[in-house]
Amino acid sequence: MATALPGSTLPPPEVVVDVRDDRPPEITLAAIQFAIRSDGIQQRVPPQELRQIPLPRYEQEIRTVPRPPTRKLEKPSIRLRRREPLPAGIQRLSLEHLDYAIGVLVGGDVSPDKAVHEARKAMRRVRGLLRLVRDELGPKVYRFENIRLRDTGRLISEARNAAVALDTLATVESRYAELLVTDVFAGVRGALEARRSGIVEHAIGVPEQRRQIVDALRSARARYAALPLEGTLGKPNTKPSIRNSYGAIAPGLARTYNRGRLRMADAYRSPSIERFHEWRKRVRYLRFELETLTELWPEAIKGIVSAVNDLGDTLGADHDLAELRNLVHDDHSLTSGKRERDLLTALLEQPRPDLQWQAWTKGLRVYAEPTDRFVERFGVYWEAWRDQPGVGGPLMVAGRLPGPA
Repeated sequence: MATALPGSTLPPPEVVVDVRDDRPPEITLAAIQFAIRSDGIQQRVPPQELRQIPLPRYEQEIRTVPRPPTRKLEKPSIRLRRREPLPAGIQRLSLEHLDYAIGVLVGGDVSPDKAVHEARKAMRRVRGLLRLVRDELGPKVYRFENIRLRDTGRLISEARNAAVALDTLATVESRYAELLVTDVFAGVRGALEARRSGIVEHAIGVPEQRRQIVDALRSARARYAALPLEGTLGKPNTKPSIRNSYGAIAPGLARTYNRGRLRMADAYRSPSIERFHEWRKRVRYLRFELETLTELWPEAIKGIVSAVNDLGDTLGADHDLAELRNLVHDDHSLTSGKRERDLLTALLEQPRPDLQWQAWTKGLRVYAEPTDRFVERFGVYWEAWRDQPGVGGPLMVAGRLPGPA
């Protein structure tokens, strides 16, 4: 049985959106000011938390946002549904992942390591959705939401990295088991376990630290629940914030795919841990976006997702080896001496050239198409999907495919 998180009694507060009119004239969705009502007293979020972008001007409006549902903790879905409008689908997926992140952090039958991993992954999923509709939200809305989720994720990133270091050591011990004395790195493993326990305890074991993370996620959930699907706050007759068309996601998909191609070129033009990690992040976001669009053509897109995921795993294995190698090199307290440190460092470096060669061959396949052709192909998938009976989408774009003779 997994160990439950300590102190998992955070009450789900009612969240009130307070939109006021004493702001600069620029209208954006991002800078809605919040109040979290837990004891009947409205408490506004300190202004410094909204310092990244100018605040908008709105008519006076108070909107109560539904509380997150109370239900058994379940894995969130990752795909748009067949008859689901795009704006509603983006909102639903975002809320499901935020609810899941909150759920694993406030308590449940999961270990602290798993809670950190699942919450961090859910936040990355939401950031992937933001990237997909980035042009629809606008630069300031996107920047605000992305920064908030990024900074919240960083509060637990070290805890996840500490757990990965232990997993990486176990992988090395397994790979070279026939060549090594049994438990030759037992001391290193013990030191890494102690390090992980301390970091995880600081990240989510301290109630105030965990509350800070959960409050940030609840505030994000309130913003996403208040997303004006049929108009902009204060201007109900304006166009929807996110269009229900492929044009709403095509620029985001193109940007993610193209940046992956560029970061791949950078990584091999001038190899470094940082450049390979930047490429890995673009690969991850491409997988998230393609998984969101799987229903467009499941038989085809699942195969592409599998290839992208395989590439990400290869880059991840290389990155984990490099990170543990740097950790051991920088923190001499993890090893008993230079001899053990040199042995472990050599074993961590040995597989990396092969992994980078594998990533090259896999990357050539994933990024085989020019960006415009890749995005156009998914546009055809989208149009065919929307033309299915009951979906209610537009007919195939004229000229995209030849019509019947």
